[in-house]
Amino acid sequence: YVAPEAGKYRIFIVEDADRMLARTANVLLKAIEEPAEHTVWMLCTAAVADVLPTIRSRMRNINLVAPSAQDVAQLLTARDGVSPEAALVAARAAQSHIGVAKALATDPDAAALRHSTLSALVSIETVCDAAFAARMFLDADAMYIDTSSSKGKASRRVQKDSGAASKNSDEEKAMKKRMEALGLDPEAKIPAAVRSQVKSETDQAQRRKTRLLRDMLDRELVYVESYYRDVLVMQLGAHVELINSDYSQAIERTAAQTELEQTIHTLDAMVQARRRIHANVAPLLAMEAALMSVVPSQ
Repeated sequence: YVAPEAGKYRIFIVEDADRMLARTANVLLKAIEEPAEHTVWMLCTAAVADVLPTIRSRMRNINLVAPSAQDVAQLLTARDGVSPEAALVAARAAQSHIGVAKALATDPDAAALRHSTLSALVSIETVCDAAFAARMFLDADAMYIDTSSSKGKASRRVQKDSGAASKNSDEEKAMKKRMEALGLDPEAKIPAAVRSQVKSETDQAQRRKTRLLRDMLDRELVYVESYYRDVLVMQLGAHVELINSDYSQAIERTAAQTELEQTIHTLDAMVQARRRIHANVAPLLAMEAALMSVVPSQ
């Protein structure tokens, strides 16, 4: 309800509006229903049906057309200086999502997450492999390391050996910083007057950590889905471009080793895993159940 300072309108952009909790959407409902003068609300979502009906009924729906992978690649080359070959691979892997494509082409961490996910996926041959991959998918230290180089592999072994100790140390450091921010001695007992505030800060930090983990798992499952979409394309003999063109040989092997029914079952399992994680199912159990479907049938 504050008047715009620079332009004619004050515009609020809400990304991933379909991920808002019901109570959050209800808080915004009044402001969206009766916006102040010169105020515009823009709610962005890839799934309009997942936005609350009370919100949808008060909005004007505008469908945006996704650009082609070639157009996204040209943008990355012209704007960000990415080589045409790398830009096209990133654009296809991102399924024409400009932000994701830029991250894959320019951010080593984003590229490492995709590479680690697909490398772990193609190595699954037994139930033990699937269980190991599920546990690895939850380990950010392992997934954000580029294993394509010997340096990355060595670093990954070190991270794996000291994973638990590192996590405990990070939590202790975060708690110490929170205590210092409140002017308290980290080594002393928390005074009763600020105990609730410290607990609230700790709870918020834990929620942020949970959101980051869920976002990482969701991105990994998207990469797995895209891989088996490509497998399905090869099995059906469809003349369409592969999303993961840089993994074409592995996709061809998987298509030859599995049946069409198993590929469809695997895709369904990945969708189910994303729903389970969103519904607070233990992430490790959800990932194990999903990756078991990847094991080749005997």
